[in-house]
Amino acid sequence: MYKTPGENWENNLWSGYLVVLMIIQLLGKTNPKILGDNPLPIHTQFDAMNGPTPAKNYTFLNNSALYEFEEFGLPLPTTVNNYSDIQYAAMDIQDLLDGEGAGTFDMVRVGPQTLHSINNRVIDAVLGLLKVGGVLHFTNTSNYQSSYNLGTAHRHPFTRFNRHIAAQANFDVYHVPMEQGMIIAKRLS
Repeated sequence: MYKTPGENWENNLWSGYLVVLMIIQLLGKTNPKILGDNPLPIHTQFDAMNGPTPAKNYTFLNNSALYEFEEFGLPLPTTVNNYSDIQYAAMDIQDLLDGEGAGTFDMVRVGPQTLHSINNRVIDAVLGLLKVGGVLHFTNTSNYQSSYNLGTAHRHPFTRFNRHIAAQANFDVYHVPMEQGMIIAKRLS
């Protein structure tokens, strides 16, 4: 998929990154600090990460997606030939849970593979990363299915996590029913 992505896969990656660009533009930030759990191997993200002064300051969670990005995306000839100084940082999940980077990010873009755990400790740590005015972009809030499983409202397995985010008093929270659903949450205080 990295070497020869199909048209639909490329469109999927592009549309995900388009939402990131839209949120950053709405924030009015230059050189925003962004944490993500899934680096996208597309030219628009590579453009933003290329140095010596990248347009966006990226940190990625050290997970299997980062491994695949480094193992398969960065060595591709199209990447190597077009980008000479791709810059980003990595953060381990334990560092996230220990509070590293708290209150320093303009935007956090994560999916269910990061937020969904036995308790809400990871969600709370991710929300804690945002500075006041920062935005959470939580993708795929429905696990690639309808939020109303078998016609029964509010019994979806992801509902507990979505409601936990919506219950945060210091956030404006919006559920956007686009694609597999997303939550956009802006930290107020």
